[in-house]
Amino acid sequence: MFVNQSPASRQQLSDLVRTMRMAEADVVAFAIQQLFDERVARTTAQASESPPHPKSTQRKLLRAV
Repeated sequence: MFVNQSPASRQQLSDLVRTMRMAEADVVAFAIQQLFDERVARTTAQASESPPHPKSTQRKLLRAV
């Protein structure tokens, strides 16, 4: 499916396909979804840790005449 995979990556993908009893495309889609979910969770955690910016630091856009 993916041409530029290393031999180790191809072997790992083949092992996952056998273990999960799914098609190769489904295993890849599952892995991508897991990575996306982890990234969203990490981003959400970082956003909740940082305090909101005070209004005085926000810039207002003015229309140029």
